[in-house]
Amino acid sequence: SVESRDALAALLLGKTVHVYPLVRDQYGRMVAEISVRTGLFRIKKWAAVEQIKNGHASVYQGGSFGRFGAEKYEKLESAAKKKKLGQWSRRGKVETAQEFKRRTK
Repeated sequence: SVESRDALAALLLGKTVHVYPLVRDQYGRMVAEISVRTGLFRIKKWAAVEQIKNGHASVYQGGSFGRFGAEKYEKLESAAKKKKLGQWSRRGKVETAQEFKRRTK
């Protein structure tokens, strides 16, 4: 969504990002973890963690989970749902990327 894109842009644009390749997917695209240091104390933030934690992304079960593992991402998503953050604040059913992929195959 536009909200997700804007949140990611606010986190990353104009900053030095670090890319940690994980695997290539079935289409040959690189799947990677992205981090950036922010704030006065240059705290490292991970793009996927921030997006899921704030309800701007959902956990894709068909993917690679990298250093944090599926359990951490699922806990972050569950907390965002409970707090009705980002996409979870919308009325009605939220279609995840995985559901969209299944529906359009």
